[in-house]
Amino acid sequence: MQQTSKYNETSDCKRPASAKVSYRNKGGRYHLIDAFRGLAMIAMIFYHFVYDVQVIYYGNGGWPLLSTSRIWQQYICWTFIFVSGYVWAWSWRKIFQRGLILNLLGLGITAVTVLVMPEEAIYFGVLNLIGCSIWLMGLVERGTRNWRPWLGAFLAFILFLLCYEVPWGSFGLGIFHPTLAIDLPKTLYSSIIFVPLGLPPASFSSSDYFPLLPWFWLFVTGHFVRQGLSRIKNLENILRTQIPVLSSWGRYTLPIYLLHQPLLILFLEVWHNFFNS
Repeated sequence: MQQTSKYNETSDCKRPASAKVSYRNKGGRYHLIDAFRGLAMIAMIFYHFVYDVQVIYYGNGGWPLLSTSRIWQQYICWTFIFVSGYVWAWSWRKIFQRGLILNLLGLGITAVTVLVMPEEAIYFGVLNLIGCSIWLMGLVERGTRNWRPWLGAFLAFILFLLCYEVPWGSFGLGIFHPTLAIDLPKTLYSSIIFVPLGLPPASFSSSDYFPLLPWFWLFVTGHFVRQGLSRIKNLENILRTQIPVLSSWGRYTLPIYLLHQPLLILFLEVWHNFFNS
């Protein structure tokens, strides 16, 4: 997942008292959710393969900025983060442990990239985002437990869109057109300690940057969508549908995510040395 970031430049909200929220995935695994993750994982591997060839080996820094590359990359990001929020409640009793593991892995990736490929160093990548979102979602869930799910999903998604350009210095609907956003005070972007929040200083650079603003709100959207869909009759039977290959891949997204890029680099190094020897 490559979020390239070079920052040089009222009562109606209440759910009826009779409605209960289920926080357990009863009866087995939801293979269709795994399939969505598996499809995004395959798309990510191919994206990173092309990225490595174009950017790392051929120095084509403009490739990630192409509209096709951007759409490809955003599909991967949106899918992983949304699904992570969707499945959050299924193991909510272990949120501290899950968040800690992902944050430690994210810090490990930062350390490795700084040492091995400093020009492609990763600071607060997607694992740190999801790890922190898992923790923060516990607080949000307590305050919104009686909300109507679809209203919650709508509000969270609107916040996601409004905050989408925050890391670039603006707030509003700039994702659609620059004139629909307002510039934020530059003083908000004066310290590196605000990098996780989404307020990086001008000197900040990361090849994979997913700050809490805006991405946490997409995570929250996924959580509320799950609550809304859980009321649909027979939905569980649909979600248990297996899709060959994709469902299998989606069960192992974390190890695949951790291993795919080193393996791609190794493959390309061997290929490059073989044909240039």
